[in-house]
Amino acid sequence: MDERKQDRRLTLAVVAVWVCAGIMALGAVIAAAVLAKGGALWTLGGADGDLDIVQMGLLDQVTPEPGLDPVLADIPLANRLLFAVAPLVTAASWLIAAVLVTRVLRGIAAGRPFGADVVRRLPRAAVALGAGALANLGADMVATIALTASPQVNDLYSTMASEGFDFPGTTFVCAVIIGALGVAFRRGAVMERELAGLV
Repeated sequence: MDERKQDRRLTLAVVAVWVCAGIMALGAVIAAAVLAKGGALWTLGGADGDLDIVQMGLLDQVTPEPGLDPVLADIPLANRLLFAVAPLVTAASWLIAAVLVTRVLRGIAAGRPFGADVVRRLPRAAVALGAGALANLGADMVATIALTASPQVNDLYSTMASEGFDFPGTTFVCAVIIGALGVAFRRGAVMERELAGLV
């Protein structure tokens, strides 16, 4: 009976990890797809699928040239694809972290909370998320600079302003939390070895 309960708890924990990672990754992939397409992926009732670059977070403030009403699709494809890199990096980092955390949970459920696999994989999951967050920031910086320097884009807008770059705070905070857990588990593994040496 206890073993069944443990299996159910492990299953619930794994499902929770993948639901969270899946939501984050799916949202990022959809954002990348919208950027690549240059508009909404689908519309209802014949609604207009055009999107503004401010709505999509490419820039914070823009002033179109007189007589123009540019939308996301008017931005060159190369620039839109540059912006799509950041969410794809975020999606990949969440999926990698989910795989590693799933293996950690299986190790804990198997009675090896301070085993080498658990102690090794938690920091890797933290690094995957942390590196993903920083790579997201770097990709967004490059994309924003390229956008404001594009002659085609400058023909559409008389002024463009960005108040900052996109930084996935949730991803970074999760990386810090998992990293802290990794340190705690590593310390637990050291204490376990020390106690085993006393026996």
